[in-house]
Amino acid sequence: MKILFSPSEMKSEQSGGPRICERNFIFADLYEKRLQMLRAYADFTKGASEAELCKLFGLKKWDAALRENIFEKGCAKALLRYTGTAYRALGYASLSPGAQEFVERNTIIFSNLFGPVLGGDALPNYKLKQGERFGGIDAAKFYRDSFSAALDRYLADECIVDLRAGFYEKFYEMKREYLSFSFIKGGKVLSHYAKVWRGKVLREIALARACSEAEVLALRLGGASVLEIKQIGLKKEIVLEIS
Repeated sequence: MKILFSPSEMKSEQSGGPRICERNFIFADLYEKRLQMLRAYADFTKGASEAELCKLFGLKKWDAALRENIFEKGCAKALLRYTGTAYRALGYASLSPGAQEFVERNTIIFSNLFGPVLGGDALPNYKLKQGERFGGIDAAKFYRDSFSAALDRYLADECIVDLRAGFYEKFYEMKREYLSFSFIKGGKVLSHYAKVWRGKVLREIALARACSEAEVLALRLGGASVLEIKQIGLKKEIVLEIS
């Protein structure tokens, strides 16, 4: 079982762990590729104007701390670093130790700065608004070109649940059958509130330690029921009706 997930723009300020290093990440053989992106980010944040940084970070108010070197910050597990809507719904800290280990080892988060990382990989606090570029770099293309072959091998023979928001599908294109979820309420497809349900689905997968399609389909999701299951190319989409 592998679950593909999105990052969040909201992050904790935890900094007690080690600094950025090779052992922090999955795909150690591609660490130099990550460093290319991180060095470009560090160089840009060091030399950019205040206006450029506010745009990059999606902020209206300048804070001198934004120039802090990312390589000098302490790290925390990705599942503790990200604190947005989906992560609050997941409630990682409230999971049992076994469920925490499951979600750390089996969730792949597609960071727009760090690329694909496991839930248990360690990241520093950082800011980068979704879709923004620095140094002319297209992060989605960079990581798609650099990591797709490794991800293909890593995901081979796994049951895959893709819970990514649409933007992060650009970082890796699925090449084999997988499960996905969509959420409908009152006849309308949920957009922002879908983040809550993606987090809830991930939580239930972790609690059940689901390892197969049958186990995913058997999940009990309070407040939701399966409306239909659609096969669209490689994607088997589970449509949930939210009460």
